[in-house]
Amino acid sequence: MTGDLAGLLDGPVAPTLDAGLLAAGAEPPAVARGQVVVVLDREARPIGLLVPEGGGWAHRERPLTASVEEPAIGVARQALSRPPSTRLDPVCACLPDGRFAGLVGVERLLG
Repeated sequence: MTGDLAGLLDGPVAPTLDAGLLAAGAEPPAVARGQVVVVLDREARPIGLLVPEGGGWAHRERPLTASVEEPAIGVARQALSRPPSTRLDPVCACLPDGRFAGLVGVERLLG
């Protein structure tokens, strides 16, 4: 595995939900059913994930984030060092200013 995260971004862009709307009780849009939804703060930085689970959503706070410029091998090591319950959650790739750029699945990191 060589290269940075930018070359491994999953497409199309993952569905997102504003953290303020989530706090107010909003649900992800119906079209997002079955997909991981990225929760963003006001500056479009990822602060959580909604992962499909049992017909609903499991909320993961503080997802693994990494710059699109980071070497994939280092990010893979970080991903695999997470607890078993979140080890296979996708990584939030971010632009240099911290804004969300896309998701990278652990399978692609290890690919």
